[in-house]
Amino acid sequence: MSTTLLLAAAGLAALNSPASGFVAAVGTPARAAPAAAAAAATKVSADGSDAEPAFTLYSSDKCPYAQRTWIAARELGVPFKFHAMELGKDNREEWFLKLNPLGKVPTIVCGDDVIYESLVVNEYLAEKFPPGGEYDPSPLLPASPADKAKVRIVASRSSDLVTAYFTYLSNKDEEQEAEKREKLEKELKALDAWAAASAGEGEACGWLCGEAGEGRMTLADVAYFPFLERIAATLEPFKGWSLGDIEVPALVAWIDKCRARESVAGTLKDPAMWAELYKMFLGVNYFERAGVAKK
Repeated sequence: MSTTLLLAAAGLAALNSPASGFVAAVGTPARAAPAAAAAAATKVSADGSDAEPAFTLYSSDKCPYAQRTWIAARELGVPFKFHAMELGKDNREEWFLKLNPLGKVPTIVCGDDVIYESLVVNEYLAEKFPPGGEYDPSPLLPASPADKAKVRIVASRSSDLVTAYFTYLSNKDEEQEAEKREKLEKELKALDAWAAASAGEGEACGWLCGEAGEGRMTLADVAYFPFLERIAATLEPFKGWSLGDIEVPALVAWIDKCRARESVAGTLKDPAMWAELYKMFLGVNYFERAGVAKK
């Protein structure tokens, strides 16, 4: 997939391909030239606490992959800096490409570590800042190896939902419409089943991994939510139906539960904004050209 193509549309981060979420780069960052670093610093703002930040998150508030890490960072409660990237510009600059040669967000710099690819970044953060450590964050991974594995399995399946969603949303062939909708509904109903398995009363119920997630939001919930925010905002204006028209009550409740959580609420956008932005992308076949939708 062409990096140039991925970065072509201003206002949206370079989309990771669904299969690329498990590729990481860890090492010593090449430092930016002083002038570039100074220019970049003017765009950095602290998120949350006034405490010394533990890491810097290079991100865009319109990219679903970057939103994953934004939510995870906020949920952990570890102080960090949010560096807003002007996509199509900042991510092509030499100083950023020295950090991440792919020119993608999210990218984090934590001490001498440079990490990118959203699912990997989130696992790194969950492991780097464990409960009981210096910051005593809210855990996003359970304690046991078996339960961690379940969270990873559920999170990894998010790529199937991503592909099904963008493929269906981009479809203009009436003969393929029903088949592509069916594939999306299959993924939505799988999510509904996971949420239903832990549904009940109270804050600990209704998360995707249930008991395996120790009754808390986990990296699995974080992996899916940004795409469900967009699905909920775009199905009706572009396809004429909504999640309320199919049998997914536990999923709808899970979306509401996520939206109400402080770590998520601070990252949300007006649904009308997503509809307007995606109308522009659909008009130029962006998702197919970017490789996140199949023909």
